[in-house]
Amino acid sequence: MSTVYLATDEVLDRSVAIKLLHREISEEEDQLERFRREARAAARLSHPNLVGVIDAGEDDGRPYIVFEYIEGHTLKRRIQEEGGLPIDEAVAYAAGISAGAIHVMAGNSSGPRARQAFCENLAYACEAAGNEVTILIEPLNHYNAAGYFLNTVELAADIIREVGRPNLRLMFDFYHVQIMGGDVTRRFEAVLPLIGHVQIASVPDRGKPDHGEPDYSYVLPRIRALGWVRPVGAEYVPESVADPDMSWLARYKP
Repeated sequence: MSTVYLATDEVLDRSVAIKLLHREISEEEDQLERFRREARAAARLSHPNLVGVIDAGEDDGRPYIVFEYIEGHTLKRRIQEEGGLPIDEAVAYAAGISAGAIHVMAGNSSGPRARQAFCENLAYACEAAGNEVTILIEPLNHYNAAGYFLNTVELAADIIREVGRPNLRLMFDFYHVQIMGGDVTRRFEAVLPLIGHVQIASVPDRGKPDHGEPDYSYVLPRIRALGWVRPVGAEYVPESVADPDMSWLARYKP
């Protein structure tokens, strides 16, 4: 929906971060109002772990929010460099930013010892997370993640039942599930009570969800009919990182 740029405040000679709404959705009134609500809400917040709002406005019809800029590595960069965070540190970060869930990965392995180690680690993670944070596990397909231990929805469901913690849930990514067997809506329905988050993208290119497989014009209404009323995440590879095309959203509006 938006892109964040590093800029310079020439009046006060300081670096700032500018969040700018994408052009193709800046003419949609509902998206404009949502962005304005975000600006108003962010301006009212004051917390040591949150950057402050400096200004907000519009430029050539595109709304923006100006935030204070804090130097340092991003959490995303650290995860990319180190391959993940210790669970206790991840829980501390989640609490600091009021995140509701943490994705715990299984790693590349196989066999009963790998399963036992994963279950033990998940039990520890759930205990560390407490009642405020959900632990998510996500099956990955064997093309994008060759050798990854957790590769099917059914295996993930078995492990969730085996660990038996109330804050352990399944991240159901239709992209991975379509590749690993298809029949996505039936399999979604079978594990619905265990699902904590849903993601979509197109197969085979992991592009925006408006082409290829599965047919989201059927899938999305179907999962709503089954009772999924929580947000659906779009985890796909955009054609342009600087200015991604979000026009596909209009196709799936209820």
